[in-house]
Amino acid sequence: MTELAWLNLARKMNVEHGFAVALYAEMEAKGWTDTNGEPIAFLAQFLRASWQREQAKAAQTATKPADGKREPWMIEADIERTKEQAAKIQRDKSSFNPPGISFAEHTLKFEDAWYADLAKLRDEVQRQLPAEWAKFEREHAAHVAEMLADKVDPGAMGDEYLLARLAEFLPDEVPTFERWDREFNKADAWKDPSKLTPEARTMVRQLKVHIQRLEGELRAAMVAV
Repeated sequence: MTELAWLNLARKMNVEHGFAVALYAEMEAKGWTDTNGEPIAFLAQFLRASWQREQAKAAQTATKPADGKREPWMIEADIERTKEQAAKIQRDKSSFNPPGISFAEHTLKFEDAWYADLAKLRDEVQRQLPAEWAKFEREHAAHVAEMLADKVDPGAMGDEYLLARLAEFLPDEVPTFERWDREFNKADAWKDPSKLTPEARTMVRQLKVHIQRLEGELRAAMVAV
């Protein structure tokens, strides 16, 4: 995107001109990549999120009188303004994860990688936690016997089934798919399109912390009055 197109976009989005100019220069120098080194695909969304972060930071560093004290009405105005800013982020469509595949489809896509990691962890459990492994083997054998008694197809209880049950048996040592996806498959982890992006969640969290600080300041100001 040319600088002229970028600044036109900033104007339409009510982004402060000086901020947009500085951000463009910064991203040109970085090659338009994010903190993970990945190319930024949606520039308008990036610009909006960057401006919202800047506004949140500005709200936190608002100037105070020389004596450090403010009138209660001034603090209340700051609280309402900050609450509205958080609500705006939570309403903004760009704050939500983009549409994607269902979690079931995502699981099918990555479960082989999960099973591969579980197989390595199973070997670690056998070597380093022999007592836990022996207990798991006994419980799993009893479980399989019950399944067979119920005429469940033995083919449905293969190695992958054992690994999945091991993850349930030792969740701290052997991650379930959900934890593996969240902690070890970060780059491709599933994102619920109905939820806020990590960036938006961080901004809302920062604003809520700022509101708590303001509410503490307001209580102190009311006592002083």
